[in-house]
Amino acid sequence: MKAGTTSMHHYLAQHPDIYMSPRKEPRYSGFVPDLDSGSDADGRYFTRDLDEYLANFAGATDEQIVGESSHVYLHSSRAARLIHEFDPDAHILIMLRDPVTSIHARHQQQVWMGREDITDFASALAAEDDRRAGRRLPPDAPYTRGLLYREACTMTPQVVRYLDVFGRQRVHFALLEDLAARPLEVYRGVLAFLGVDLSFVPPEMTVVNPNSELRSVKLQQSRQRLAPVERTVRRLIPAQAFRVLSAPLRVIWDANKRQAPRSPMAPDLEAELTAYFAPDVETLSGLVGRDLTAAWPRFRRPVAAS
Repeated sequence: MKAGTTSMHHYLAQHPDIYMSPRKEPRYSGFVPDLDSGSDADGRYFTRDLDEYLANFAGATDEQIVGESSHVYLHSSRAARLIHEFDPDAHILIMLRDPVTSIHARHQQQVWMGREDITDFASALAAEDDRRAGRRLPPDAPYTRGLLYREACTMTPQVVRYLDVFGRQRVHFALLEDLAARPLEVYRGVLAFLGVDLSFVPPEMTVVNPNSELRSVKLQQSRQRLAPVERTVRRLIPAQAFRVLSAPLRVIWDANKRQAPRSPMAPDLEAELTAYFAPDVETLSGLVGRDLTAAWPRFRRPVAAS
């Protein structure tokens, strides 16, 4: 989450040899049964039906690659094996970012999506033990493990699952920090991994899904509750009619958010999280085959003078 997946999805979708699901994050529950807690009974978060999931790719024609982007597949303890059973030739792209900025961004995104009712970041971290025991959870939370922020942002066990199942040749890593600094270089690295034309340059390579804040959390929660109705109507009527009917709602939803810098993290909390994630970054560097402290300098060890 918040590691550049929306931007990369958008860039890949522009490539003539690649068809990306028009719906980013289909989140097929058949791949993540361990995350689908049952509170998503109306299906506003997970796609439960296989035919509905496959319909995301109905528009594909002669593209070489068909794909989708669902960040929950990384967090699931079962998704790697289930995706491999579904398609052993699948290629896996894992987007990573500095875990200290990642955990902060994850919390704010959950607030923004109306799935987190503890809006203070430090307080949400302090609530993790209670939430692990099933207490202090937001009403109708569809994916409760996503609120265990330290677990969700500890990458080593998540990455290991995919390397163990798919092997290093079918797993590619890209960093948000590299994507921000050198987008075309990172993009071409992904194209090489997928085996498609490297010469294509997307006409549009702007940042997609930048950090935003809500004017009203309650209004966003109302939007989440309306999502199953929206999905049903979208399937029943022509696309053009749906766009006309939903236009007033889109105006309301768009007016409820504004692009804004993330609120600063308290220095003592930042130091605490840096120490917490340091072992994970060290192990992850070996798995990725790159010294990640070069991209995430907060984790560099000081060199003692002799």
